[in-house]
Amino acid sequence: MEKEAARLLAALDDQGLLLQHDRVLPSATAVIAGEPVAGSWWAHPMANPIYDALNELDDGGHLLRCKLVAGKVTLVAGRLWPALLAAVTERGSWQVQGVGASALDLLAAVDGASDPVLLDGTNRSDGRRLGERLLVHATDVHLPTGRHTKALEPWRSVRERTGVELRLSAAAGRAALEAVVDGWAAGRPLLPWSRR
Repeated sequence: MEKEAARLLAALDDQGLLLQHDRVLPSATAVIAGEPVAGSWWAHPMANPIYDALNELDDGGHLLRCKLVAGKVTLVAGRLWPALLAAVTERGSWQVQGVGASALDLLAAVDGASDPVLLDGTNRSDGRRLGERLLVHATDVHLPTGRHTKALEPWRSVRERTGVELRLSAAAGRAALEAVVDGWAAGRPLLPWSRR
């Protein structure tokens, strides 16, 4: 494992959650750069080591990424996967209220598909909404054409791939995640169920 990836994994294991990038809240970019990164991290001199470390941990199965904290891509350490999966599989009102009929149709298609559903121009907005509400696990994919898009899969597939058993209630899962972010930004609702 490269030293930047090892440093990032140690920080993630210690914190439990890290934003992929944020100037103020704990983030992977700050861990690897050694300082908070203002603006786009792609413009930082450590951009390539940041990219490589994120991909090494992702490819190695050391983290899950989803838009959990402050609506931003968040890295979730393995020890919190049971809490995350308990919270996101709830299909609670914070997830479905006001999501819209076409987004719910896409959710049903994702739930019934044997492979991840790729977003295109017709379903991109609904797919983004599902990902923001954590109704699906959304990942970036590179298509053979060179284009980038999102692939949506049900959390059930993530649970099967990771071997996580659901032993926590949704409320207990939410509480475990809240315990990690308590104190990050006093009074600011950082988790999606707190923002609704």
